[in-house]
Amino acid sequence: MNKNIRFFNKRPYYLANSFKRDHNGKPISKAKSKSYAENYAQAVRKKGYNARVINWAGGSGVYVGRRYNYESIEKARKAWLNEAEEERYESATSSNPFDGLGMTVPTLSVGGNPNLALGARQKQGRSRYEMMWDGKSLATDQEKVLDSILTNEFSGGEEVASLDASIDENMTDEIKDEFVFYKALQASEEIEPVIVNQIPGDNNSGFAMQYTTPKRTGRQASTMGWGIEGRIGPKRFDVSTKRTRHHVVASWKLEDGGWDEAPLMAFADRRGAERFLDELSHVAYMRGELVLTSDQKGVQTVVPEKNIELAIVKEYGEDFANKAINRETDVNNVMANLNVERNSDGKLRSSLPGPDEFKTTDGVNKFFEGWRF
Repeated sequence: MNKNIRFFNKRPYYLANSFKRDHNGKPISKAKSKSYAENYAQAVRKKGYNARVINWAGGSGVYVGRRYNYESIEKARKAWLNEAEEERYESATSSNPFDGLGMTVPTLSVGGNPNLALGARQKQGRSRYEMMWDGKSLATDQEKVLDSILTNEFSGGEEVASLDASIDENMTDEIKDEFVFYKALQASEEIEPVIVNQIPGDNNSGFAMQYTTPKRTGRQASTMGWGIEGRIGPKRFDVSTKRTRHHVVASWKLEDGGWDEAPLMAFADRRGAERFLDELSHVAYMRGELVLTSDQKGVQTVVPEKNIELAIVKEYGEDFANKAINRETDVNNVMANLNVERNSDGKLRSSLPGPDEFKTTDGVNKFFEGWRF
């Protein structure tokens, strides 16, 4: 275990200082060590950073994490976007290169803690374990909004598909059921998020973020992946192949006038993000507050609507077309290092002999010409 780094709410915190000895090098008491550490952590927090005090057998230390206080929404947004980029990098470097582009992230854990928002309060709700027995673990407002949208989309898809299926007299009941279910899934898929962010204060155990969507995945994200930016202009070739996802984010004011922000859910296309944003904004306006987190025991973080701003933020991933080109370049470089012969048109020569290549000694010699053994 690396003692210099610890994770709290899935965020990395780094050991900034430990207090075990005085300036003369003599050991100090546990009480004094803890007091020093708490004062140090308080000074760090005043600078706008998260800090945690950890007590060991020989004294106490302070771990420092990300900032929680930014001068503007733009700076808070840039901070979590950088965190998301780091998570993508870690995912890509630790994944099997044959698994694809390495762009998907099992869970996203970036952004601030809404419990620090101006006017935030905690209230007791039902635990996720209790809700699980009802068939749905929907504690936060974003979970409830998503479930409502998907249920409506799925029901609408069923209705349309049922009408289509009734026209075909030759369709069996079994095929009709499959057809209706498939079409209903298609109706809801465009709205389902590609990833859900784990906000600090929300439960990270098995009961968290268990959406009962029409797809019945039971996972933290319904469809892991990205959308494609697509057309970006009126001309024929104004098309971008960059991967994108559209985050619906919540920004909140802090007591000293600063800001922090965290993404809630990301969607492959803007249509899904806009639908989700509209519904969530309506809930915030009608109730005057939003429930943004809920832990396993049901303790919820509630933030006043007047101190929250909701928006859509586009995150760019890798350009998959450029990656394909780079992969081809890498292959060419590897083959060139193997000293593989090229044909007259410049293309790499096949490593397999032609049909009549080995019929003569000259053919054999020509084929192996230039190879190193």
